[in-house]
Amino acid sequence: MRKLLHAATGIAMVAASMITVTPAHADPPQPPPEKSSRVLDPDRTLPKDWRRSEDRVLTTESDDRGLHLLVADAKQAYQWRVVASLSEPGYDTNLWTGQACLTGSGQRAAVVYAPRQFSNREDKMNRGAFAAIVDLTDGKVTKLAERVTLAYFNPGCGTGEEVLFSRQEDSTTRFLRVDARTGAVQRNLTSKGQLTSAVPVGDKIVAAGANRLVELDSAGKATTVQATGGVPFRLQASAAEVGYQVVRGDRVDVFRYANGTSTKVAEGRKGALALKGSGGNLFLTGPDAKGLPAPAGWRALDAPADADVSSRGGLVVTGTVSAPGRKVTITARSTETAKPLEFAVDTESTSSGAAPASTAGVTEDESTVPWDVDRACAVPRNDHRLQTYQPTPEQVEWAANLAVQGKLTFQRPANWANNGLPAYSPQDLFKPDPAIRVPAQVLLAVLAQESNMWQASSRITDGSSGNFLQGGFYGNLMGGEVNFDAADCGYGAGQVTTGMYKKDTGEAMSDLQQKAVALDYTANIAAALLILQDKWRVTKANGLIANNGDPKFIENWWLAIWAYNTGFHLRDGDRPWGLGWLNNPANPIYLPDRQPFLTTAVQDYHDPNIPGDTNPYDNAKHPNKWSYPERVMGFAARSLVRYNYQYQRFNDTYLVGNWPSGMKDGQPGLNTFCVAARNQCDPAAPPHQQPGPDPDPPGPCQRDDLMCWWSTPVSWVDCTKSCGVERLKYTTVEPRPMATNIHEPQCAVDGLPAGATIVDDLNADGPFGPDGCARNWPRGGNFDLKFASTINTTTGKTIYPAKQDFHQAGAGFAGHFWFAHTYERDNAASNKMKVEGTWQTYAPLNAWTRIYVHIPDEGAHTRQADYQIYDAPSAQPGGKPSHRSISTMWEKNTWVSIGVFDFTGNLPGKVTLNNLTEDGRGVEDIAFDAVAFEKLPAKPAHFVVAMGDSYSAGEGTNNFYHWSNVDEDGVLKKMSCRQGPDNWSRKTKIPGAPADIGSLDTSHDPRLDYQSVACSGARAHNLLKKNTQQEGFGNKPEGQSGQLTQIDRGFLDKNTTLVELTIGGNDARFTPILKSCALNNPLGGCDASDYKMDDDPEPLGVYQRKLASTKIKPAVQQVLRQIHETAPNAKIMIMSYPRLFSATTCSVERNGWEATAFSEGEQRFLNDFADFFFAEVYSGLGALPNVSVIEGQQAIAGHAVCDPDQWLNGILLGGSGGANPPWSVMDGNSFHPKSNGYTAFGALASQKLTSIYPSW
Repeated sequence: MRKLLHAATGIAMVAASMITVTPAHADPPQPPPEKSSRVLDPDRTLPKDWRRSEDRVLTTESDDRGLHLLVADAKQAYQWRVVASLSEPGYDTNLWTGQACLTGSGQRAAVVYAPRQFSNREDKMNRGAFAAIVDLTDGKVTKLAERVTLAYFNPGCGTGEEVLFSRQEDSTTRFLRVDARTGAVQRNLTSKGQLTSAVPVGDKIVAAGANRLVELDSAGKATTVQATGGVPFRLQASAAEVGYQVVRGDRVDVFRYANGTSTKVAEGRKGALALKGSGGNLFLTGPDAKGLPAPAGWRALDAPADADVSSRGGLVVTGTVSAPGRKVTITARSTETAKPLEFAVDTESTSSGAAPASTAGVTEDESTVPWDVDRACAVPRNDHRLQTYQPTPEQVEWAANLAVQGKLTFQRPANWANNGLPAYSPQDLFKPDPAIRVPAQVLLAVLAQESNMWQASSRITDGSSGNFLQGGFYGNLMGGEVNFDAADCGYGAGQVTTGMYKKDTGEAMSDLQQKAVALDYTANIAAALLILQDKWRVTKANGLIANNGDPKFIENWWLAIWAYNTGFHLRDGDRPWGLGWLNNPANPIYLPDRQPFLTTAVQDYHDPNIPGDTNPYDNAKHPNKWSYPERVMGFAARSLVRYNYQYQRFNDTYLVGNWPSGMKDGQPGLNTFCVAARNQCDPAAPPHQQPGPDPDPPGPCQRDDLMCWWSTPVSWVDCTKSCGVERLKYTTVEPRPMATNIHEPQCAVDGLPAGATIVDDLNADGPFGPDGCARNWPRGGNFDLKFASTINTTTGKTIYPAKQDFHQAGAGFAGHFWFAHTYERDNAASNKMKVEGTWQTYAPLNAWTRIYVHIPDEGAHTRQADYQIYDAPSAQPGGKPSHRSISTMWEKNTWVSIGVFDFTGNLPGKVTLNNLTEDGRGVEDIAFDAVAFEKLPAKPAHFVVAMGDSYSAGEGTNNFYHWSNVDEDGVLKKMSCRQGPDNWSRKTKIPGAPADIGSLDTSHDPRLDYQSVACSGARAHNLLKKNTQQEGFGNKPEGQSGQLTQIDRGFLDKNTTLVELTIGGNDARFTPILKSCALNNPLGGCDASDYKMDDDPEPLGVYQRKLASTKIKPAVQQVLRQIHETAPNAKIMIMSYPRLFSATTCSVERNGWEATAFSEGEQRFLNDFADFFFAEVYSGLGALPNVSVIEGQQAIAGHAVCDPDQWLNGILLGGSGGANPPWSVMDGNSFHPKSNGYTAFGALASQKLTSIYPSW
């Protein structure tokens, strides 16, 4: 057993002979309460049998990248992992929403997901969401071809592996019964009328109708099996029974239906009692469930009403909160021990139209232009001349406040924000009706709901520019399908669609109006205001008046907002007319026991009298549970919360309305618009039956065609006493709020040697976009794009799916770059998403050339940007381009040298990059910015590559390149290579050189190309080629921190003259052994003959020597052979590891917040193993081709730990930051050379070079 000896209690127990322990900081910080992805002390926190439990919990979290499925298993101490992140290309959204359920085995999940804005559109809400089956073991995602409803009850799971997805058609409901084991649709049923909450029960389907449960046969015919006296909801299946709930006034009842009979099993307050199902088991949750007797097989849990419950009920998830940087905090509670739990997990552990107007009529190759020639919408995406400015929330509030007052009349100058438009005034383009005064909070709430108050794409930060925000530009997508015939041309903050189709140009809107709506948030808001005023005018003219009809009251806009979202059905003979069924609060697709939007939390409650009232903003993650007008009312009373990029925190965004006694008092009831005499909607009436042999099932809407449309005046509140009114923050144009752009472009040519030839990503002079740069350098070539194509299986047209996920940003070099998500290479489904950029110089280079690529400070996240270089060898018969794979994450407007290449022989400089990578999941961005070519006078004499582990990277100096030492975003955003400028390869001096390699590299010396791929923590398999069977350990070759393996990154080739590396220490488990020895009780040290590390089959002293002889030695030899095969002309210098401790052990007191030390025996034991490791693994390596061994001990002799002048660090407590967080027990710099230690290594290497390597 290992023990941590705490300084306060353990000092008296420790023997006197200990080595020095040095804090990593002058005053070691106390470790903060650690948020882990698992239960840290499961034996105390979880039930005793947790290791044998089959309990599994599934929850979801959502953001702009997708709906993330997070899973944890009891037997793994509820270690959370992200098994899948679900999204589809082509949508700009701030939030993917949806829900998932667990199959009976707990091995799979059925998932429904969609962009948040789908809840704003009737067709998308009813039948536009995406469906998938996810294998929770391996993360395999099987997507269904059919679209389904986004309603809260979809999908439905039972006790087996068959799941149900439902889809609402105009007057029917379709059910897809899917075998989750294969993802195949077993049955496709259609039933008349509106049915909800369907679940599979054996080979049957049970669903909810109005006031009854129905059972569907194999043909979809519905038969009533139980009258319920109210609309049943939250149906859950378990074995041969079904549980369900029914709302009765302010109370809710829970029933159990089995053997043809329903039995009431519980009742409580509405919102305080819920029925949950998970893995085929049923649970009662909510404040009113606590202490309730539950039926046999059911459990009543002490949990929030809408908590996610694990399959066996052992854990309840009480809340999930996203934080900047893709971290999610999960709050939970063990139901067995009542212990509260908190976890942290990274959600990434797993995934323009026709030519611009100026070239209209010109035939173009659509595969080579970024815009969409055949688009349906007026203003193209990805036209660099038409960039949309992203306003701050303050600027949106300013514009909305002025718009409702009719004061948005200031003049935009010609070419405002470099958009090429003539001068205009927003409210001259879109003149408001002064007779219809819209409350500011109504307009702001619509903007919040429609667009998150974004005018530009969600990928663009405040104050910057890029493509406009669009909600359905590419039509009805599924798996990358483009269908412009179904396009939704919603633009910008108000998602303005009226007049925004190509066919509308010159008719409903002028070209100037259309472009202003797309590019300028003030014009967009002015247009949105007109639409709102028009909906008020139309509804009022047709007699639809809310309450007293005074437009100053926010609630009186209920009907106009309803029409804003789903339109208004005009009178047409005897047909129903008015406001559609989708947004009627009585529609059972919305949760029957919901509270007003943004007033009551879905999860995480504290006050037992007000369930879930601590964080009502979590409602915004589940917009599909409320109708559109309810959501707008909620945003009028509760500000949208958005991230402030300047101050790096979440903020409220606008002033909310003013209510006399709270917003809840002014809201209509769920059945306010459900009156039998007015719209044939009456949930209290007897079930409606259609005459005939095959009657439709009844629903809350008693019409078979669901045309229970509202068309009469309605009053539910005295607005003079209970309704909200506006509050204004801005009443004048000046002073107007300004923005801070955190991604300023790089306009100057900084970081390049003089005379370099630059090829930017635009073949035109700027400036373009609000922060575009006027070109002050000669353009040296062209940039071209190529998009993959496929055939739309429905229309037969050629489409370019990659354009959906191709974007522009007004940042980077010269104020513009392109970017796309990465997709998996060698995957047939990914090929259609491929886009390739090519940079080519105008003139031949006829020289050896150093190539630099510019990496912007946003939109460049991949760690596998694989540049292809078409140099002279590639032009030979059978030749292939050279390649360099680099990490672009965490760079900051940087020119990065990727090497020197042969462009002699009249060849132009040519470099390509595409978005297919080994790890592509449609999540990480890859950027296409500028490339520079520096012609050299001759081929460099020296091509040097550093490889290997932390001793090659420079660990120990605590001086690292910023991009290589990051833990900001968790595991998959972690860059822990910890490379620094003080490593020994940079301190090596080539014989006769004027300076060391590092100094020559910094000065871009033309006689040298230096590259480093070294990475802390590297083991032998992290260096090997991808398709290699590793010798010794048999590990699969893989890179580190998301990169390719060190050899596969392409920096080794026949030009390489020198390779410097250390490798093998991590294979020998040096760090785990040091930690084990340091943290072990010194009264039974790791030098003891019977001491065993956890999971070792033999004592450490025996097993470690076997490991070195049988596994590490062949693994290291294989690495060296592959280096030689890849770089046959290179000398290979491998540096061995030194003894860590002085020959004379030392005895000193310890300090720091953990008592950690080595005994004298442990010091001797570790030194002896270092000697054995050198003799067994390293000493014979010189017999391999071109390999020379340097004995690192010679450099450190007399300067080890415990020597008076230490060149090695001892134990450094706490973390030094970056990839070593402050609460680390032992910092990564521990037992690595200091700067003077690396200087000594470099001197030793320099000495060796004099005998094996050519002079400068």
